[in-house]
Amino acid sequence: MFTPAQTAETLTVPASTLRRWALVFKDYLSQRQGKKRSYSIADVDVFRQVRDLSQQGCTVEQIKERLTLIPPEQENPKAVASLVQFAREISIMRAENAELQLRLNEQSQQLADLQEQLSAVNAWLSLPWYRRIITGKHKSSVR
Repeated sequence: MFTPAQTAETLTVPASTLRRWALVFKDYLSQRQGKKRSYSIADVDVFRQVRDLSQQGCTVEQIKERLTLIPPEQENPKAVASLVQFAREISIMRAENAELQLRLNEQSQQLADLQEQLSAVNAWLSLPWYRRIITGKHKSSVR
């Protein structure tokens, strides 16, 4: 069973959209048990179909017609295991993404530093030869 937040994140839709769909398509979802709402794999599949059909430009009535044509699927314990594995993989990918973003930021800073040094070298090289001889070696703070 999945919380509304987990379901919304899985489908990459806002939680408010999921709540609206839950009201509009309540006849196609499992019965609510207890005070807190949770969704089964079949419910997530219904929401996925609603999302896909709405992205295709279908109206609510058209979506309802198409949902009645699709037979409800049986819960599959193997699918739960693979969904848990999928969630684990997503969290691993997020961690790797954060690490890559950090490395990218570090490399961007290094690139900016190198560009600054190159600009200082170009400024020194643009000096007349006699000024370069007088000033001696290149200094990164040449004006």
